[in-house]
Amino acid sequence: MLLGGVARSQNLIARLEGKWNIKRYSSAIVTDKGRNGTIEFNPDGEFLSHGLFFGTQKGTFRTDETRNVVLIETEAGITEWQVYMKGNMMRLLSTEDKKKLYLIYSKVKEE
Repeated sequence: MLLGGVARSQNLIARLEGKWNIKRYSSAIVTDKGRNGTIEFNPDGEFLSHGLFFGTQKGTFRTDETRNVVLIETEAGITEWQVYMKGNMMRLLSTEDKKKLYLIYSKVKEE
């Protein structure tokens, strides 16, 4: 199954760093595979997003290595996501949403 393994805790922050393209957004209410969006986790803790789900936002992020989660803080508030990774794919599963919200991203290759 895609994204079956949890990212190794000691490497989570390093594995998050970079730019990611959204591949799928899904909840109990809606599934969307057709629109664009990116998120970016920078080494200095800055979070940037454009397009689907987060919209255009700038904020910060931090990880909880013990629980294997990333916390993203923007003007809209703080969201918490369980992180699953396999190869160049990442799945973020909301820890707060009762609708089983999840996002799937593929890592953008560095130039």
